[in-house]
Amino acid sequence: MFSFFKKKKSIISTDKIWRSAEKKARGLGVDIDAIIAADQTVFLFYYFEDSKKWIEALLKAKKIDFEDLDRANRGTKVILVPAAEINSSGRLVDALKNFSDPNSSQFLFPNHYPTHDFETEILEKLIDLHDSVIGCCFYIAMDDPLMRVFGSERIVTIMDRMGYKENEVIQHSMITKSISNAQKKIDKNVPNALRANSQEEWFKVNLPDGT
Repeated sequence: MFSFFKKKKSIISTDKIWRSAEKKARGLGVDIDAIIAADQTVFLFYYFEDSKKWIEALLKAKKIDFEDLDRANRGTKVILVPAAEINSSGRLVDALKNFSDPNSSQFLFPNHYPTHDFETEILEKLIDLHDSVIGCCFYIAMDDPLMRVFGSERIVTIMDRMGYKENEVIQHSMITKSISNAQKKIDKNVPNALRANSQEEWFKVNLPDGT
């Protein structure tokens, strides 16, 4: 868990990790159902178009209504947000501020962005939305491209030794720290990243030989 502080505002970031993308999708779906049942609004932030399609397919399969941020209204319970555009679009930030309430909203990220600095900028934008603590949750699978960069097989071995079950979600500071360190390492190796439509493509065009 990491907190990013700016004046009296802060955002608390947590990671939920599953062994596979399939298990991650199931876990994310369960959490979305619970948030809606609690009469709260879900904001789903995506970095890549491929991620958006993955989220849309999940929501459609569960028959959950959703809207893009620029089409949402105050009655919309699940809102999709293009996270990578927040830094360059004041319009998106204004819409996010208008429709989100830290007391009745949940900010979910189905993936991490590969670089630490860029993701931190996004989180700092969220800090500016409200004069209160904001929580966000990242959903990760061990077979995500970012996780494979720093050897997720080793983490899985450690998980097995600690007794984690196949369908069990993991929240552990060691893994969160490993993700952050991997992102910082990528920052050093990719000073000017090229844009991509998926996390997989991002690594192919920006780190074709690995880190």
